[in-house]
Amino acid sequence: MNMSIKYWIPGFPATFATEREKEWKDQICKGLSGKQYCGSGIGLEFVFSRDNFEKYQRLDIDNLCEPVFAVLTSSLGWFSGKRINIEFWIARKRIADEQGLLIYSIDSCPPEIASSSPLFDEVYDGKLPEKATDKILPSWIDERIKEKFGQQFKPPKRCSVRLQFENMQYSIATISAGKVKPVIDCLYPIILGDPGMPRDDKIDTLIVERVSNNAQRPAVRITIWETK
Repeated sequence: MNMSIKYWIPGFPATFATEREKEWKDQICKGLSGKQYCGSGIGLEFVFSRDNFEKYQRLDIDNLCEPVFAVLTSSLGWFSGKRINIEFWIARKRIADEQGLLIYSIDSCPPEIASSSPLFDEVYDGKLPEKATDKILPSWIDERIKEKFGQQFKPPKRCSVRLQFENMQYSIATISAGKVKPVIDCLYPIILGDPGMPRDDKIDTLIVERVSNNAQRPAVRITIWETK
């Protein structure tokens, strides 16, 4: 994973559809003014101070990504101004002394996120959810969990998630109105929560990729690791 390009934006990361979203987007735009970027993938690290991490840890990582992708494409013209040109990305939440956002270049996504074996690693090729309350994907996940663990399944306290979409027509950086957020929101049989109210704040690392040229297969491989 190449990190030859690094840009640091100091400040307090904000999620989309909140009162601080515009202020944060303006700050990103100002911090990256005149900066260039080439590539089809990107890495994002949302950094919070130790004092504030418990508070900001409750922010959903996909919601943190949405304002960033909006600025990078629509405002700055990176990826030729189109989110669909982003083929893979990785985002993390972590602790450091200074708060802000680290944007860095990547030429691939890591095959493994954690040293331990995945808690869940399955390919779903049914109808993808369109909203957080769709039931088909959660039911399928629940069946897979029962097959593997029976009644012994213990939900992770914190986790890392990788989503690998096999449809090259999907815009995987379109979060709120795309395929990524509904899939994440339907992971509640593993990460806990309820339909429409998943505990996706437990996700500290999220990797999203397009991995196949088969545009007719609406499949997604879902891999989840428990993290400390």
